[in-house]
Parts: sequence; structure tokens; C-alpha cells
Amino acid sequence: MALPLTITDAGRAALVNATNNGTLPIVLQFVKFGSGQYTPNPLYTALLAEFKLLSTISGDVVAPDQIHVTVRDESTDQYTLNEIGLYTDDNVLFALYSSPTETILEKAEQGIVLLSLDIAITSEDAANIAFGDTSFLLPGATELTAGVIAKATTAEATARSSNTKVLTPKTGGEMLATHENAGTAHSWAQISGKPTQATRWPLWTEVTNKPTVYPAASHLHSFTELINLPVYTTRWPAWSEVTSKPATYAPSAHGHPWSDLSGVPSSFTPSAHGHAWSDLSSVPTQATRWPAWSEVTSKPATYAPSAHGHPWSDLSGVPSSFTPSAHGHAWSDLSSVPTQATRWPAWSEVTSKPSTFTPSAHGHSTSDITGLDAALAGKLSSSGKAADSNLFDGLDSSVFVRSFVIEDGDGTEVSITHAKEIKFVEGGGIDINWTDTSTGSDADPFDLTFTVVSAPKLSTARTISLGNQLSGSANFDGSGNITINATVAANSHGHTISNVDGLELALSGKLSTLGVANDSNAVNGLRTQFGGANYNVIPRTDSSGYTYVGRYLRFYGTTSKTDVDWQIGYSTTGDNGSFYFYNDGGLVRYEFTDGGEFRADGDVVAGYSDERLKNIIGPITNAIESIKQWRAIQYTATQELCELTEGAFSPNVLELGITAQSVEQPNPELIRPAPFDLNNKGESISGEHYITLRYERTTAVITAALQELISLVEAQGEQIKALESVAIKNLSQKKVTRAKR
Repeated sequence: MALPLTITDAGRAALVNATNNGTLPIVLQFVKFGSGQYTPNPLYTALLAEFKLLSTISGDVVAPDQIHVTVRDESTDQYTLNEIGLYTDDNVLFALYSSPTETILEKAEQGIVLLSLDIAITSEDAANIAFGDTSFLLPGATELTAGVIAKATTAEATARSSNTKVLTPKTGGEMLATHENAGTAHSWAQISGKPTQATRWPLWTEVTNKPTVYPAASHLHSFTELINLPVYTTRWPAWSEVTSKPATYAPSAHGHPWSDLSGVPSSFTPSAHGHAWSDLSSVPTQATRWPAWSEVTSKPATYAPSAHGHPWSDLSGVPSSFTPSAHGHAWSDLSSVPTQATRWPAWSEVTSKPSTFTPSAHGHSTSDITGLDAALAGKLSSSGKAADSNLFDGLDSSVFVRSFVIEDGDGTEVSITHAKEIKFVEGGGIDINWTDTSTGSDADPFDLTFTVVSAPKLSTARTISLGNQLSGSANFDGSGNITINATVAANSHGHTISNVDGLELALSGKLSTLGVANDSNAVNGLRTQFGGANYNVIPRTDSSGYTYVGRYLRFYGTTSKTDVDWQIGYSTTGDNGSFYFYNDGGLVRYEFTDGGEFRADGDVVAGYSDERLKNIIGPITNAIESIKQWRAIQYTATQELCELTEGAFSPNVLELGITAQSVEQPNPELIRPAPFDLNNKGESISGEHYITLRYERTTAVITAALQELISLVEAQGEQIKALESVAIKNLSQKKVTRAKR
């Protein structure tokens, strides 16, 4: 294969010197092989990894602007060739070739290397180049130079795709075989310059693919046999083309009785009618334009001047009197009065205040409570006794027992009513005619305990009603227990919390609707403290899902609330511009600013660098060329950036940086969407799709560029050594010709 070489700057300088001085042409004397892989650069003065020198080189000018060089190696060396350099007899690197990804060749011990090199130069320079050994030149053949040439295949000849291969008699004969018979036609694809349209009607004999039989000249097709029918006709049919026409027709002017009409509505809208605005559909909320003057209806015929006045007599609806500028309104005159006040009134705004007030701690006697004595007079005491002996009236049918009968030992029965008294005699028995004389040991009756097995039902049910400050009633006839639902009347006064026994104690352990406890010990948070050393506030979440706490959170390692391990939140000084993470010593370890900055009091460890975790594709190449395209600038933030980041950047601060667009073409891996322009779905907020540079990854490209520079510096060092050697030779006026190896 022929390798295209790159002429170095030193090689071109040698050509120019040969032209200017009129001395002998430069002599390309030997070739060096190396193992380096890279993209050739005209600045190179030596190979990067040379391992072999060959003087078996031959060449010639094969065209006015091209030279061909052949290199031969018949040694038993075994190697991999990645770079090749062409040197002059003064050890100047004239041209070189290498590839960062491809190997030139692999040589085995028994193999022979015969390598061709092509160099494109100007016609003037070609005349100044000579070659050392020209005994085995194998250049590629051209119109002017004999050399090695390849044979074209039939397919290559038919495609006419090569100008460096020749057509053999065999290949040419195969191509002409189809034309040897004069009656053979060309395929349509072989004909060039075909007209878009025919210039005449073809003869019947020229028409191909004709059918063997044809339908009659006059024939019909059924509708089902027709294809590609249009959905709609392209013209009105003639009367003769209309099928299924009726035999007779109604006159063009005719009428129908109402009874012949079907689907007649029961009622009709008057021809002149209106619609309520609510009946209209798709009504726009606002007009989309101002109406033209001609579109405005009900305009007056004449108009008053834009500046005009009216006498008082022209005004209608003038009130007979006017309210003074300083006036008041009765409460009943006010409209849209709120149901509840929006704030507590000032003391001066409260009307009908009493002149004196009951002390916050006070009591009431039963006589102070209206109706209480009367309400209690008909009630039993806690011991089951009535307050008045006459309240239990045996003759009153509303009491439990009106009368009962007692039978003595000899069978005598006595009816006991409220006028009768009975006595339980000491030692046993009942004295049914006993009269209280209050004398003797048996004067006092014994206490009697008994159980009522059953009670008689009232013949007429009675209603029991509650009175005084209670309301409620129920019917009772003695057939069973009843329940009265009592309603307490509204109080005419209020009490402070301290006057209600046990209320303060009951509320001390409860939270308010805002999550605030009544005292600092109510929320015993052993792990979390919220804001300002207060323990009486717990986090609360609103209907939108936001959780509210104090200025910061503290995390404790013990239950004593004294060993603070971490604290996160705003500064205790009241600054809300940053969010901090404090350690157990109260020192700031991390800070997040509202301008989008992050600060860490230590190393920020991110990503991964372990080679075992990476699928290596290859080295970074052309790093210097990439960095040369990067645009390093001084700049200030635009107004749009300040608005998008809500003031995180200032338009008055001079900044240094690299434009992302200049990096995107050579190094697209370093570009990411700008984070301030992304919503929670990863979409551009502005619609401009702003981008930014991954500055932390630029170090890899910079490192590769430094390595390339190091290689160039080392190569230049070799060049300097070579130039020093040439200078010494020139000073001594000796010309060294290297012997063939």
C-alpha cells in the first residue's frame, strides 16, 4: 500500500534552502521505523519511538507534483511498525507517517518488507529532490511513469470507479460480449440522456407487453368491476346518466298538507326572538379586538364636545338634600357587614361596657342564682329526703302510691291513706291505729328496709319537665324507667380558666392547632429540637405538603438534650441567606447559599477514578488542537442570567471562564444542560436550552495536552541535537555520508 506522508517544517526548510542557494538537491538517504502512534504534526523533528534505521530506499518523481518512495527490509527482524520517517543525508526528518489507531504492518522473521510511500509537493520542489538507491523502485504506474499497476475486475470496469487500474483483454471482451450481436438492444439503465417525455407516439410494433386478446370496441363494465373510484364525483351527471329515476314527479311548485309532514316539533320559536346570555355557547370571556366604528350599534346621532358642562337644571335624579361631609351611619345602614370581626376591638371601641366588673376569682350564693331555690325545693337530697314533708301527697295521683291496704294477724284489713299512721311494734307486728305520743320505749318506730317487687302503673301518664336553667321533659306512667335529656341554658357571664377546677392542668399537656404546646416541657423531644432552644414546637405539615419547623433542627446522641451531634438550619444570628450544617462543636462544615453556591469545610469526594471500574476506549487524542479551539474570556453576567438565577450572579462583577459552545464541537463530553434552566422533569424552563461546562472533567483534556507537549518537547530536543551535529559538520566543512546498513 502507498502511505501519504506529511512533510515537516524542517523538510520544507531544506527544500527552500536548496532552491535559494542553487546548491545540489537534497538527498533522501534513509528511513527510520518506530513504534509510536499519533497524528503527524509538521513540528516534529524526530520519531517518538525509533527502533530501526534502513538505507535501502529508492524513489523517483512520478508526477510534476508527486514523488514515490519504496523502502525494503530483508532482515530477519521481527517487529510491529506504527511510525515511519524519511530522512535526508544530513539527518533531517523530511516527512513522516503514523496513525493514532492503526498499525502500518507486522513483520515476521521470514518476512520481507517492501513499503511504498507517496509524497505530494509542488512541481518546483520536486526538481530539487534526489534519492540514494534507485535500483528497486516500484512506483505506482501513471500516464507518464511506468510502474506497478493492478487489473480491474468486470464490476470495477462497468462501474468506472478507478483511474489507477487497467482493463485486460479478458475483462474488455466480457464487457463487449453483449454488443457483439447487432440485434441486441441496450437495457434502459444503460441509456443516458433519456428525455422525460417521448417525442412521438410509438409504433404498434414498438409497444411491449401487449395483451393477447382485447375487449370489444364498444363494451360496458359493472360498477363492481371499476377500481380507484373517487369518493365524490368531479362533475354533475347528465340526466341520461342518472339511474333509478322515478316515473313521475311532483310539480316544481307544489305544497304539502301539515299532516304529511313528519317530525314536526310541538312548538316553534318566534321568528323575532332573543336569547338569554346563558343560552349562548362558546361565548369569549373578553373581546379579541376593539370593534370598528361601523360595528358599534345604538350610537347617538350627535355628541357633546369632549369638553363641556351642564347647568344644575339639566341634571336628573338630584337628591333634595345631601349628607354632610362629616357624618355617621347607623349599624342597620351598613351593608356587607362581616359575620365575625377580623381583629380584636380596642377597649375604647367596645360599647355598653358595665361600670364595674366581677372579680376574676368570685363565688355565688344560691340566692344569687335566679330560680335555684325554687328548682331545688321539689328535689330530693342526696340521702333521698324531700325538702318539704308536704311535697309527698298521698292523695295526689301524681305521686308514686296513693293508698295501700294492711292486713293484721286476725285478718282485719285497714286501708292506709295519707291521714292514717301505722307503727311497727317492737318485738314484731304492726299497730295500724298507732298515734304518735312520743312516750315509752316503743314510741319511736323501727327503720324499715323493703324492696318493691312491682309498682302499679299510673292510670294517667304524667309529664315531667325540667325548669329554671334546664329544659327538657318526658312522659311517665310508672311502667318503666325514663331518661330526660336536659339542655342547659346559656350562661349570662364567663369565667377565666383559673376559676374552672382542673382545666389548666388538663390543657397543659395539649397542643394548639399550630402544633405549639402550652409550656416548654409539654413536648418531650429527646432527639429533635426546633429553633431557639425551644422544645414546645413540633413540625407541622400544611395541605400542600410543606413541613414547618423553627430556624434549625438539632440531633442529639443522648436523651439529656445536652450532647448535640449535628445541627442543620439557618444561622442563629438571624441570617436567612445560607443554610448550614454544624458539627457537634458548633462549627460550620457545609453551607448552601441562596445564590446556588455550595461550600464544604473539607474535601468534596465525587465520581470514581479507579481504572478497574472503567471500560477504557482509548487515549484522548488531539488534545492540543481541541484546547486551541476553546475560547477563554473575561465577561459579566447578562440580565437574563440574573433573572433566571434570581440574583445569584451580578452584572457588575468581572468573571473569567470558557464558553461552552467553543468546547462543544471538539469535546461534547464536557457539556451538560445548565442546571438553573431545568425543571423537575428535566425540561428547559426558558425554552433556550442553555448549556454549561463540566469544569472538573477538563483536567483530563488538559492532562492529555500536557502529555502531547512533553512529547513535542522531547522531539524538539532530539531535533536540537541533530541540528547541533549538522552545525558542527558545516563548521568543519565536512559532509558525512552515512553508509548503507
